[in-house]
Amino acid sequence: MSNDWHPTQAIGPDGHRADVQDVANGLKCRCVCFECEQHVIAKQGLKVKWHFAHHAPTNCRPSPESELHFYAKSLLAERLWCWIPEVDANAAEVTKRISARRKFQFAEVKVEKADGNVRPDLLLIAKGGKILHVEIYVRHKVDTIKLEKLRTRGISSIEIDLSKLDWDDRAEWELAILETAPREWLHNVKASEAEREMAVTATRQAEKRAAEIDAEFTRISKVWKAIPKSYSAPSAQLLAEQALARKRGFHSMIAHMPKGAGCFLVAPEFWQSRIVNGFLWDGVAGSTRAFETKEALACVKDLVRPGLNRISTEVAGRMKEEFPEFQPAWHTVHNYLKWLKAHHWMFDKRVVGKNWLPSGSAIHHRKEQETAWDRERERKADMAEWVDYILSNIPNNEHREFDRGSWVDMFVTRYDEDEAPALLEEIHEMVVGGQVLADDLLELPLLAEYERQEQSQAKRRIEKEQRRLAELERSQRESRILSLRQKAELVFGTEAQLWLETGCKHFQDQTPLVVVEASDDGLEQALEELQRLHRQRKDAADRNAAEARQKTMLEKNCAELAELASKRTSDPARANLWCRSSHPKLGGQRPFDFCVDERTLRICKDIMPSKL
Repeated sequence: MSNDWHPTQAIGPDGHRADVQDVANGLKCRCVCFECEQHVIAKQGLKVKWHFAHHAPTNCRPSPESELHFYAKSLLAERLWCWIPEVDANAAEVTKRISARRKFQFAEVKVEKADGNVRPDLLLIAKGGKILHVEIYVRHKVDTIKLEKLRTRGISSIEIDLSKLDWDDRAEWELAILETAPREWLHNVKASEAEREMAVTATRQAEKRAAEIDAEFTRISKVWKAIPKSYSAPSAQLLAEQALARKRGFHSMIAHMPKGAGCFLVAPEFWQSRIVNGFLWDGVAGSTRAFETKEALACVKDLVRPGLNRISTEVAGRMKEEFPEFQPAWHTVHNYLKWLKAHHWMFDKRVVGKNWLPSGSAIHHRKEQETAWDRERERKADMAEWVDYILSNIPNNEHREFDRGSWVDMFVTRYDEDEAPALLEEIHEMVVGGQVLADDLLELPLLAEYERQEQSQAKRRIEKEQRRLAELERSQRESRILSLRQKAELVFGTEAQLWLETGCKHFQDQTPLVVVEASDDGLEQALEELQRLHRQRKDAADRNAAEARQKTMLEKNCAELAELASKRTSDPARANLWCRSSHPKLGGQRPFDFCVDERTLRICKDIMPSKL
């Protein structure tokens, strides 16, 4: 609240709200304060914003909040309508709309009248006698005690939130109070009754559902306890499906042992083989097919143990608590699909309403498997060409008896396409580039070449280290010079270069630049000398500044003292004489010489006679 705020509302002679713009000036307004009901006057001057002020001295201090509160109650009493919020009943995690936000019209308003043991800001009474309590929230919300009274007595009440309203923007007050300001139900009788009915209905439904769950749990747990310790032997069809999955390169994808595998009649590798064959191989032929977990479960439903096909979520939860190793067939299949996704064989994005989509890896896997032999032949041809190129860079007598064909077969079998490039690149860099020594010669006839490259690289390392040390010394020297130059410029400014190039007795007549170029110790000595010179300059500057401040203060105080003396006599000469004459209370000093600071100025003012 700003210090220059004053109320612009009051209670008029008719008992209604009055605005300072609409009444007569001064006491003619015949208004009283809306807080203490004492007489106020309308101040309608030209310099100050129009407002009301108490006629007689009082401790009453209206605030913007209290004026807004008064305005809101008065406005509703005048207009006899306002918007009330929608009514919702909430029970058992269900929301039911009772009525929409609407305009509420009423015939009578009682301001701060008690309704039993509850005193609302407003009592709105409709034509039919229906009563609605209204609370105006400006600074304090309704407390919990009052809320409990509303609920206990079954009183409908709303709270209009004006706490964020701009006190200075009177134009928006009316619309905000009647319609746009936030408002909420503190209690609503219809909503309370509906919530009780909803709670009763929810309880009955919950009891019925609990009985159904108990029966289902008993049946499922009985089936689970009767499961044998070993899986059933796979049929010929399942063995064929497993062999097909292995042939297609799915070895690693049908070896996962998920939790809940006991729901199936056969070992995981058999039902997993059917899933990968159907969705990661057949499902990527042509256009990729998206699918749901339930579709994957459907393709292996004949392999799920009888009685464990359909299990509700509630029973599944109880089964997990009772039997930690249990998991429904749906979750077992779903987690297997998540495992495939974690290994980059599946996407779990929503695609045309489906949850799962074979990844690019699955698509490429099929293509790669179908062209595996062609790729292998191409790879062997490439390797033969590569080894010929490598051996052409070494003397013939070193590889005359080398069996290229056997080496190519060995390499292609031993190293896959992911490992090979790095190994081959390392050999190439050693033989052709002469940059590195290969960690593995890959059984190639390169031992003599390795020794030659080792000697050559040792020589290059020595030369490189020498260049590095020289460059490091140069860099450090330049860094020391730059550091000293920057600090010298801070101290000497444009004269920094002159100081850097001038001999100094502290350096045996050597210049700072020469000393710094020599070593880090030289830089430290130069910085110490620079710091000493900086302190000298700073001390001199501080003394000059202090003298200048003291002189300025003395001149200011003398002027102030002279002005005071001139006010205490009509004779300027007499005032000047007093200021320039020695005074025993000042130790014989003249006031003009004594008033060097605020304290001594006050002493001079105190001893100056009121009339000179």
